[in-house]
Amino acid sequence: MSFLYLRGASVNPREDVVRFLQFSGADPLLTAVAFLGLTIFSVWYLIRVGKVIAVLTSWREQFFSSSIPSPAAKVIGASIMIISLIVGGAIIWRSTAPHAPLDLTQFDRAMGFRFEGFDSDEQVLYAFTVTEPMVYDMAYALSTQLPVRLQLVNRSGTGFLYRDGDVFPIYEGSDIIVNARFSGFALRPGDYQIELATSDRQGDLQVGLTIREPSPMELLYAELLDAVQQRTFSSETYQEEGYVLGYHEPLVGGQEQAIYTLEPRTGMQKISLFVVEDYEELTVSYRDEDTTMPLLRDLNATIGFGLPPSRHIREVVVSTRGAEGEIFLYLMNP
Repeated sequence: MSFLYLRGASVNPREDVVRFLQFSGADPLLTAVAFLGLTIFSVWYLIRVGKVIAVLTSWREQFFSSSIPSPAAKVIGASIMIISLIVGGAIIWRSTAPHAPLDLTQFDRAMGFRFEGFDSDEQVLYAFTVTEPMVYDMAYALSTQLPVRLQLVNRSGTGFLYRDGDVFPIYEGSDIIVNARFSGFALRPGDYQIELATSDRQGDLQVGLTIREPSPMELLYAELLDAVQQRTFSSETYQEEGYVLGYHEPLVGGQEQAIYTLEPRTGMQKISLFVVEDYEELTVSYRDEDTTMPLLRDLNATIGFGLPPSRHIREVVVSTRGAEGEIFLYLMNP
């Protein structure tokens, strides 16, 4: 865990070793060496003082009548063990390798913030104005010891296309993040600002930001989302090639309901969802025997979400509270 923390891999901030490193300021490499030394001493103590080898030999002699394995068998057994350790260690090391570091050169504006300069728990990091429909692309890297809330706020009161209200959460938590994305969101004209709320005074944040004109496809998606917001969306509104309407029913509040069943599939399948009208809470999830994946969580739409292949029967499940309105589900190549 100390090595993973040193390499900048994604680690659980509540894990004991990580918390020790964060709050003590100890060097991760020296901490790892100390743990290694403790492990070596423990093994030596068990062998020399605890006489583990003698105990195991006595146990084997009591339960097995066969003779001690031949030297060849010992070599084969040791080789299998060493190979297993090497392969297993390589798999763990590769699976925990950190993401590529944040590259700010690809963005129009690059910003860095150190929390020690903050004079309150809430800070406005950047304010900007959108005069015509634009697309918001952002990437960020975060190092923090205490919970952080990063959000995009519409100060004009015109809300967002993807969700109700004037606040769009970007991130909330206390993880160490090397390279995260919050991009492809169409913005209505208005005044916006990026806000950070935290009581941490030792962390830091890097942000790359580009506000650009939407592509023809992004402009089409923005029009669809606007139709959802304006309550003019119907089963004929979404006509993207290859997609077929699979489900269209009123929302049912106060219960979890499987609204659509998918057959096993060897390849990825794309889904688009639109929720028209109001709700207090809404979660739409993909579920099979192996995994549960959120598709919508207090959002009004997702377009072209890729569902993973599965050898099991799969379901799209809706859970709502205080819901009124309709939900539309479209699938590509159902």
